[in-house]
Amino acid sequence: MNTLPDNSATHIRIGDSDMEVSRPLYELVIHEILPDLGLDPAAFWSHLEEVMTEMTPRNNILLLKRFKLQAEINTWHQSRCDSPHDHGAYKKFL
Repeated sequence: MNTLPDNSATHIRIGDSDMEVSRPLYELVIHEILPDLGLDPAAFWSHLEEVMTEMTPRNNILLLKRFKLQAEINTWHQSRCDSPHDHGAYKKFL
């Protein structure tokens, strides 16, 4: 049984791929951007999927790094919430 929500009203599946984009983005790309560039829509979406497939693992690593850094920053602030701001200590921490 499919438990995923039906996004057909808000998203468009691109060709035979697993890629979906929001309907407004799809309309913008197809009707306003690609015609002015003289690019074939099927080729554009295919190349975009290739880039996404290649870059997703690296992006996930960077997102994890960002999450860890943000957690450290949050912890630093929370541990000092009852003290006046010490710009020097904060700058050193960063």
